[in-house]
Amino acid sequence: MGYCELADIEVYLDADAVAALADDDGDGTADAAVIAEAIASAEADIDAYISAQYSVPLTTVPVIVRRLAAKLAAHFLYLRRTEANIPEKWNIEIREVRRMLESISRGEMQLGRAAAHQAGDLCLAAKDEEDATFNATVMEGF
Repeated sequence: MGYCELADIEVYLDADAVAALADDDGDGTADAAVIAEAIASAEADIDAYISAQYSVPLTTVPVIVRRLAAKLAAHFLYLRRTEANIPEKWNIEIREVRRMLESISRGEMQLGRAAAHQAGDLCLAAKDEEDATFNATVMEGF
């Protein structure tokens, strides 16, 4: 499963805008291959950032990653069209997306429990009632 899909992109760009940016064959609808390429590019960028903290590709996609992927994919659709002027709000939005990805990469922002589990960050402890208890008396002199 990818990090986002067409419906996620259409949260940020209406269907007409998506069609205008992704209709290479001129039939009035977004081409599936173009959408898939934009999503794959977004996923590759996200993986490049988050691989410093998480195992990639993510098998469980947190909501934040879905949103970031949709925004990046929408931006990649704009970048395909040299005649399309990228709205300034998108330039600002993409700077914010990249800032968030940099924060995730540095460990300043977390993706959530599901992502942490697959990153191998968990450790298990085996303890039973016969294990030593370290209290002030036992630790005296250390």
